[in-house]
Amino acid sequence: MAELPAAPAEGDYLVCSEPPDAGELAALAGAGWRVAGEGNTPTLRRDGVTVRYLHAWTGGRTLTPAEGHAVFDWLEAGLVHAARDEHACPIGAPATTGRDLWLRTIPAGVEYPVPADDAQRWLRATGGQARVELIDGGGELPAGAVEYDARHAYLACLRELPVGRPERCATFDEPYWPGRYLVAWRAPAGWPYPFGLLRDGRGLRDLGPAERYYPPAGEGWVDAVELALAVRHGWAVEVDHGWRWPTRAHPFDRWHDALGRLATAPGNVEDDTRAAVVRAITLGTIGAMWGSPRKHTGYGPADSIPEGAEGVRSIARGTYRWRYVTPALWPDTHHPEWVGTVWARARVRLLDAPTAERGVRAGALHVEPGAVIAMRTDALYLDARHEPSWADDGRDGRYRLAGYVTPGPWPTSAAELLHRREPPR
Repeated sequence: MAELPAAPAEGDYLVCSEPPDAGELAALAGAGWRVAGEGNTPTLRRDGVTVRYLHAWTGGRTLTPAEGHAVFDWLEAGLVHAARDEHACPIGAPATTGRDLWLRTIPAGVEYPVPADDAQRWLRATGGQARVELIDGGGELPAGAVEYDARHAYLACLRELPVGRPERCATFDEPYWPGRYLVAWRAPAGWPYPFGLLRDGRGLRDLGPAERYYPPAGEGWVDAVELALAVRHGWAVEVDHGWRWPTRAHPFDRWHDALGRLATAPGNVEDDTRAAVVRAITLGTIGAMWGSPRKHTGYGPADSIPEGAEGVRSIARGTYRWRYVTPALWPDTHHPEWVGTVWARARVRLLDAPTAERGVRAGALHVEPGAVIAMRTDALYLDARHEPSWADDGRDGRYRLAGYVTPGPWPTSAAELLHRREPPR
């Protein structure tokens, strides 16, 4: 980690070096810095100085200071061009910038009221985000594995989102209309895949074998688009009841177009870095609009531990680490009904997605049953002996080759899988 200046001038600084790890954050806290967050997004404050890290914007890519300046020169001018608003600019973090851009793209006179508090609590309690799953295959991968990911997966899932307060319904008779249903399910006899289609919703939280999360039989709240996929594949489904939204809208159309203008705005920035910034804004914005309270890690002396902090632990002489929760900001942008729908559609696309070739589908349901090694939000890892040839025309949501996993034993953890990952040749 590059050392921070002993006494920099007051102001905000964006650092291009790798963010400090937990031990380095503790050392900085011992030197008088107030520390919040970790991973790619720590924030350091002391004597009127705020330090953030460029990694939050670039998906972990380390840039030189000159490259970092070029990124923000492009971003500042590109946001004005994207929003068609001279006041648009980067604000703090990708998620904040993305929400500000979204608000600037809403047409005059159009409003999208946030759901009532009770509806928001229900949506967050019965929904979730990613599908991260390692298949327990055992044995060897003599040819290694290939990674395919969906380009800007969330941007491909933003059309026709639910609007209004959901209405209770007794049956599942409109599979292509946004809704959420309490169901019990069972896979058809002879289901050939080592994974299921619907997530068990009875409160499992710890990582474990795939069948605990997506079992051949289970019960819970599922999104209409996921339920429709299961029904199409012959799963037996018993609906207790559901909630269906009365209308649909396109609240992200202009935002989607603005991000496209940003990605192509003039600037001396590599295409991979542009894509990483747009991805960071997209993922951060969608995640922030879920509206759940934010969990933080703090470091510092005992007198800086906030009231209500949890997991307080001494990590060095006079320095402590703790966890704390703050309410989500920008409540006028909290739309868990949209975010839950987008996440569900993205999970479906892990299994069944369109390609550039008419009539040809991509996803885990369109390869040999034993070919799937793992799924990770918007990426599939497949035994290289069964590598598909999915056509890619560059559109959002298309699967494209993203990397390789070296030959060897079948991975037993996500960390091992990622450690063995190599970029495309």
